[in-house]
Amino acid sequence: MASVLKISHRSVQRIVKNQLGMRSFKRKTVHFLSSKIMGKRLVRSKGLLKRHTVYGINNILLSDEKLFTVEEANNAQNDRIIATSSQAIPDELHYIGRVQKSQFVMVWAGISTNDPHTAPDLNPMDYSIWSILGTKACAKVHTNVEYLKVSLRREWVKIPQETLCAAVEPFPRRLKAVIEKRGGYIE
Repeated sequence: MASVLKISHRSVQRIVKNQLGMRSFKRKTVHFLSSKIMGKRLVRSKGLLKRHTVYGINNILLSDEKLFTVEEANNAQNDRIIATSSQAIPDELHYIGRVQKSQFVMVWAGISTNDPHTAPDLNPMDYSIWSILGTKACAKVHTNVEYLKVSLRREWVKIPQETLCAAVEPFPRRLKAVIEKRGGYIE
């Protein structure tokens, strides 16, 4: 935008923020929702919300599976190194190695509630628990799958019950949001 207007990038930022009262947002990558999938999400969300009302949230099992690799997890947004220059950072800290076909393990887990079809934005396992587990268990590279499994099991039992309950608590509210959006995106 700055190059099109032939003004500095900083000037564009100031105009957008101060004069227009707007801010910049990142585009989000989401699962594709066809009209058929949106219909299923709507029907299943209504059914789950009804079941939640009758049986209570604690009587519904929510499960999911996720692949974890032996490689170190990297969050480019938050995993930062503070240094005087890029050259001052030792290679073992600066670079995270990746291989083409890394060893992996499939993990299945469940907490209280059940997920609607194609709904990572509804499933607490997807929007909360997997990231907690991945951040802890995959903070360093694992030499093989067995060490990865040990690390995943160790970190799973360390997740406090309060954290699991807190992950499930917004579930009914998220179901209502899907219903309001007629099965569409809620985030």
